[in-house]
Amino acid sequence: MKTFISLVISCTFVTSSIAQNGQDGNYNYVDLCSVNGDKWSLEPSKEFPGEYIFSYTNSIHKCSQTYGGRGLVASDGFRVILYVIAGYNGTENELVYVVPEDPAYMSIPAELNLPDSSEPGIIRIIPGIS
Repeated sequence: MKTFISLVISCTFVTSSIAQNGQDGNYNYVDLCSVNGDKWSLEPSKEFPGEYIFSYTNSIHKCSQTYGGRGLVASDGFRVILYVIAGYNGTENELVYVVPEDPAYMSIPAELNLPDSSEPGIIRIIPGIS
């Protein structure tokens, strides 16, 4: 009986240690939101000089976060402010829009309503609007 109790206590300790370390036997668990969360980019257009392409992918892993204004800078220094509203209209969609810091630019479309997906939404930021 004493050996059985020692065995149960030992198994409980090992199981508890594995659970605390985020491991299950030989498997390590990864937070998919830290690895495959929402992604975005802002780059100058290769097709039209002076135009910028903003791309946003709403992760299929339901990693949505609301951003009340996050600055983004393109490789050439052009700047926009990113806004994201998670859970838009009571859904799992995200409402995404960017506001160029230069008032002579305009975003087309003005906003994206994106479901959880692996496909990016694209906003073109064009010059010539005042």
